[in-house]
Amino acid sequence: MLLTKATGGTAIAGFEWEHDGDTVDVPIELAVELITIDPVEFSVPDSKGDSTFSEITPAAELSESPPPRRRKGGKGEVEEGTEGKDAK
Repeated sequence: MLLTKATGGTAIAGFEWEHDGDTVDVPIELAVELITIDPVEFSVPDSKGDSTFSEITPAAELSESPPPRRRKGGKGEVEEGTEGKDAK
């Protein structure tokens, strides 16, 4: 996957961006990780290969959040066998 870095002079995981705006072919897993960490610094070039930036949404943002957990026994309810004991 082609990955553009805004600021050059950096090497990460054996891949080097020598100049500002350089585009390097990296494994997709690394590209997604770097974009997730710093979406301003790293981007994917548009379909024409221009060094202009296009946004992509990391997979973590595409999935829905899991439903909230609910505690057993609501407020004011007493579970069987706990009467008179301090609740934790």
